[in-house]
Amino acid sequence: MTLDYLEQILDLFLEQKRLSVQQTLSILKQGTGVFQQLKNVIDVDSGPNQQIIIVGDTHGQFYDVVNLIDMYGPPSENQIYLFNGDVVDRGSHGVENMLFLIGLKLVFPNYIHILRGNHESERCTQVYGFRFEVFDKYKDSVDSEEEVYHENEQIKENKSNIKIPFEKESDIKIDKECNDESQDKNVIDLMEIKTQDDDNVLLSQSNKDQNKVNAKQPYSEMKTGQLVYSAFLQLFNSLPIGAIVNKEIFVTHGGLFDRYGVTIDDIQKINRFCDPGQEGGENLMGQMMWADPSEFTSFHPSIRSYGCLFGEDVTDDFLINNNLKLVVRSHEQKKNGFQIHHSGKLITIFSAPSYCLDTNLGAVLLVTKDESQDETESQDEKEKQMNGET
Repeated sequence: MTLDYLEQILDLFLEQKRLSVQQTLSILKQGTGVFQQLKNVIDVDSGPNQQIIIVGDTHGQFYDVVNLIDMYGPPSENQIYLFNGDVVDRGSHGVENMLFLIGLKLVFPNYIHILRGNHESERCTQVYGFRFEVFDKYKDSVDSEEEVYHENEQIKENKSNIKIPFEKESDIKIDKECNDESQDKNVIDLMEIKTQDDDNVLLSQSNKDQNKVNAKQPYSEMKTGQLVYSAFLQLFNSLPIGAIVNKEIFVTHGGLFDRYGVTIDDIQKINRFCDPGQEGGENLMGQMMWADPSEFTSFHPSIRSYGCLFGEDVTDDFLINNNLKLVVRSHEQKKNGFQIHHSGKLITIFSAPSYCLDTNLGAVLLVTKDESQDETESQDEKEKQMNGET
């Protein structure tokens, strides 16, 4: 993925057009290859002059994500983005939202990170809209010769003036609004960019859905909508499920667990390459994706599919056992986009404004590194060297 290709993709999405099936599959394949190499819990660290921007649920609100990045600037040495799941479902542009974030990850691999939410799953996407969206946007006929534009000039003529300022000199503002009713159904094939795809990519297969295609079935024999949806599911299964920011903050989509004593090492051992709740054992991944904080102590049953309601004592136990200071989660809509819980040791961040036509605000969490922390770590290193430690 090149920056030029990503800028063209953004232009097309802002014009409410979409990529061809083959290009969509190429991006999903590249993204899956990157994510599946990562640990369950990744480390996200910033330097003294960097800030980390933690983004909560965005739920298919692609235009709000574009505005957000335009506001704070693209991923760079100055700002690192951490998206905390629920990129799809509910909103009308989950496809564009996820493909755009994957494109950013491929172009700026060290400056943007994407975690899994409970909606990045087969269970949720079959109910809350994303599966229908994929099948609607990738009908079986969309890659026919008659419906795909091949002319390079077509791309140039349709190119939008609205861009994310990837270069610092740019000062272009986002002023385009989403209009679902006027969505253009045209498909643009960016022939200027060469993509490569194997004809027999192995796609994930669910043993619960009899309509799932065989994982080894060639592209040409699969229904287009099912093909793209299966590729999205494979990518979802590869996403990390947590992050530790600056060695102090634990970030995960839903929350904590229905027992005390869970460690980061326990989480690292989870087999995350499945739907949350199907990983076996204690279903720790399912709990991380679905749990909610409670004002009561201990843990209690939840009305959600998995997870529990966990109290301040559970948060305290997790932070102490893992030498951390704060838990950041998303998963719940908040009127002002955020809420502080458990005596300031847990924060909910929700980043989808006007969610499902509501009047809520969206928020992000800006994390900067305390320079005194660097000085302390440097002093510790000097003492270790003086004592002959490595």
